[in-house]
Amino acid sequence: MNISFDLDSTLIPNGNEFTVAYKSRIAGLFGIENIRKDAPKLIAELQHKGHDIHIYTTSYRSERKIRLYLKYYGIKVCKVINQIENRKVLKEHNKYSSKYPPAFGFDVHIDDLEGVGIESETHNFKTIIIKPTNEKWAEKVIKEIEFYENEYFNSIHFERMKMMQSYFKEMSKSSNLYIPEYNATKTINSILESNCNVDTEIKKRIESELSKVNKSEHYGGSHWHDYEIHTNSILKHRMK
Repeated sequence: MNISFDLDSTLIPNGNEFTVAYKSRIAGLFGIENIRKDAPKLIAELQHKGHDIHIYTTSYRSERKIRLYLKYYGIKVCKVINQIENRKVLKEHNKYSSKYPPAFGFDVHIDDLEGVGIESETHNFKTIIIKPTNEKWAEKVIKEIEFYENEYFNSIHFERMKMMQSYFKEMSKSSNLYIPEYNATKTINSILESNCNVDTEIKKRIESELSKVNKSEHYGGSHWHDYEIHTNSILKHRMK
């Protein structure tokens, strides 16, 4: 996923509001700002898991300054969005909010402001709000990212499964061999749409539908094989 971090009071302290990582005196002389303790480790862990990390701030620091600041702590990010770019893009999208992460392709934004959390509900984007006083902030970020990751994962697979249902429906109009596949996908998709979590009984029902198709005369082919792969991935992630 694409994850963006705010700077002030999220990664960079305003005064002594949270514990910071070690910084040499020489770095201070060169204008390197402090960074929240565990931030470099957290960002490295998220990147190791395959996430792309970005900075999204309403400060007017230049992109060059932000990248140099992060580089000192061993952090490399993809996009850096400051207030100049933010105001320009939000105006193009006619968005009247302080931030709108989807405009930059960000799936989840991490910030300290409750106001951004309220905006996320109004404008339908995902946030993780971290208070400066939260000493276990990194643990909270990891936990909520895992939740959003599963949600994101499920949505991608399920969208593909719905597309395949439509494909089988259309193909069944010209060949009866697609009818078992269409009926099975319709049933399975309905079950999954109604159940966020999957218990043993639901898993058995779905596996039974797949088995019925495979034992019957049906078209098969790559589309059906792909559908089975997506279904098994969903089952794995939704099992209680």
